[in-house]
Amino acid sequence: MKAWLRYVATTVALLALVIAAGCTASEPQTAAPPAESQSTSQTPTASVETTPLPLKAAKPVIYLYPQKTCEVLVGLRVDGTITHADPPLGSEGAWRVIADPSGTLTDAASGRVYPYLFWEADVVNRFEMPDGFVVAGPDTRAFLGRRLVELGLNAAESAQFIEYWASRMEDNAYNLVRFEGPAYEQAAALDVSPEPDTRIRVFMLFHKLDAPVAIQPQLLPRPATRQGFVLVEWGGAEFPSTP
Repeated sequence: MKAWLRYVATTVALLALVIAAGCTASEPQTAAPPAESQSTSQTPTASVETTPLPLKAAKPVIYLYPQKTCEVLVGLRVDGTITHADPPLGSEGAWRVIADPSGTLTDAASGRVYPYLFWEADVVNRFEMPDGFVVAGPDTRAFLGRRLVELGLNAAESAQFIEYWASRMEDNAYNLVRFEGPAYEQAAALDVSPEPDTRIRVFMLFHKLDAPVAIQPQLLPRPATRQGFVLVEWGGAEFPSTP
């Protein structure tokens, strides 16, 4: 997969004060049960050409699961412009939070409590769709329920992902869906201190279709086993170009 980008960012200086020794996950986190059905193109004979356009990275959220309460600094370097962050990014251009094993985060500056870190951005990148999944709109929830498990999200994370994205997809006749990997890592890099032992980042691209297209099914990578200090992120974007 090809990807080119204009890299507009400054390197965030990462300096974290560990409150309690270690930031490793205390126990494995279970995934949601697989959905009953999915819908994909059955005749993968062609890829879909896409046009390089800015994308709106919508509601990426970042969960942190340490073993013991500790302070964590999370820097975000985006190829584009960050349009929203909650809690607000600090003077270091990063989030500084107190992370609890339950996943609860306390903003070090304000003392406010958050379930996750939230951001949105206009990402300047080129994503291509040489493979993916064609999903009928009414099958969206079942499809996502199955695929998110395969990508490593647990039950709560999957439910939140589906709650946000399914309503944007299930009224379409069909959706072309692809889960991004290296291109997304280049478009939105995370610098974290202490460094997580496990990272799981799920970023979905989708495009509304009036009729199904033939495309090579995407082979999803095996997710990392959750161990140690675990960072999980999910988000997505609607691809604006016409296949």
